[in-house]
Amino acid sequence: MGRPLFRESSCNRCGLCLSECPVLGVPRERAGEEMEKLVEGRETEVLSRCTSCMTCNLLCPAGCSPYHLILRRWEERYEREGLPLRVRTVLPLETPNFLSIARESMPEDERRMLSSWSEALKGGKGGGEILYAGCNAQIFPYLLRTRLLEGLTAVGEQSLCCGEIYYRMGLLGKMEGLPERVGRRLNSLRPKKLITFCPACYHMLRDIYPDFGVGLDFELQDLREWLWEGMEKGRIELRRKLDKRATIQDSCHAKLLGESFLDLPRKMVEAMGMEVVEMERSRRRAMCCGIAEGICSYNPFDIVEGAVRQLKEAERTGADLLVVYCATCLLILSIGKVVYPAGMPIFHVLELLQLATGEEPLRRNMQRAEDMIRGLGEKTVFSEERFWVGCEREGGKCATGA
Repeated sequence: MGRPLFRESSCNRCGLCLSECPVLGVPRERAGEEMEKLVEGRETEVLSRCTSCMTCNLLCPAGCSPYHLILRRWEERYEREGLPLRVRTVLPLETPNFLSIARESMPEDERRMLSSWSEALKGGKGGGEILYAGCNAQIFPYLLRTRLLEGLTAVGEQSLCCGEIYYRMGLLGKMEGLPERVGRRLNSLRPKKLITFCPACYHMLRDIYPDFGVGLDFELQDLREWLWEGMEKGRIELRRKLDKRATIQDSCHAKLLGESFLDLPRKMVEAMGMEVVEMERSRRRAMCCGIAEGICSYNPFDIVEGAVRQLKEAERTGADLLVVYCATCLLILSIGKVVYPAGMPIFHVLELLQLATGEEPLRRNMQRAEDMIRGLGEKTVFSEERFWVGCEREGGKCATGA
């Protein structure tokens, strides 16, 4: 079974990936030394400060994939120490988790949507164009209740997680077998085209699954590509000019999908009559919405702090609204807005398209954020106890020796 690898033989320890990182910014004179420590497995500030924004892979002039070296070192830490119990709630294949917590407070119409996606998956309703409703869609099902997506069959359930959070936390052992299982399930639907709701799922299926030896038997397209194609071909008809100034929170995964992908939400926003005002750090140098702040520290308060930082940076642009195209960004920034209520309104690009085409979006993100804060507060265990994913513990140790 393959896995993503750091290309050590091509790395000359220049340290550019660390010195130019928007988060780490290691001084140039020390960056090479820190990179050497990372390669040799010695203690380095990189492992405690990295927020998993993935920019290092873009910065490396030799294409060595330094991000995968960081993931490997995090995996070694996990194998030694396990994870704090509070991490369980962010892992979609553990129970309880953020998906089950979100579902508890959802209105009945959204629960029915989740059930219909699961039934479509179990019933093998394949062929044609299928929308892969991954974890992000399952947090905000109402976003998919729009005429914009007519003709697509949505499929998804908790067990069909693409594995992004496990990959991003360096839980690569958990990833072994997961891409094969998910790929086999999706292939069994025999779609002509699979459209991913989330840029993270698109990146995982397109670029990471092949590293694990998994191939897909269908055309893959991201929802943003599908929507823009519809706008260009007239399938999506814009009827209303929105006439606002918007700033855009970029997805970490989008950075790795290329400049043309980063252009898509901007072209969509401009086509709807809005002016795009960029944050100081945007596109390939964009900072994470906040979710990655907790990847390394396992601290939910770091996530909220990161979200508030982004809301403040968005405000400094003078824009009227903050646009996201990743539903994790929508959740995390909405949670940040509960803490920092002065932040500007947050819209998913689908909601703006609804407005521009004459639909009225449901706008439930702030209520969902409040419900998630309450639910996570009740279900998250704050203790010194550790666990290993998928293992039975004996005295705090993993009985299977993981």
